[in-house]
Amino acid sequence: VIPREGRNFGLGEGKYYVLIVALAVIWQFFAVGFLGIIYCTSSLFTGIFTTCLLPFTQVAASIAFHEKFTGQKGMSLALCLWGFVSYFIGEYKKTKKP
Repeated sequence: VIPREGRNFGLGEGKYYVLIVALAVIWQFFAVGFLGIIYCTSSLFTGIFTTCLLPFTQVAASIAFHEKFTGQKGMSLALCLWGFVSYFIGEYKKTKKP
């Protein structure tokens, strides 16, 4: 299937394969970065960080693919940001106590 997709890719077959390799390398960097976050902080923080990034993916898809930004996407963004900020406020209060 990949060679057929490469032939039908609008920018050319060579650019298709360059794009596939570049995306694979970028995903590897993300994986190593998340492992670094787990090593330096905690797996809980990595989960919260990942959850915070999900709504931004929806915003990026809305911009790049001209999708409608529905109320569900907005609510998802608000709830994830609320959880992210709540986590940091809780950690700040916990470390602030003597």
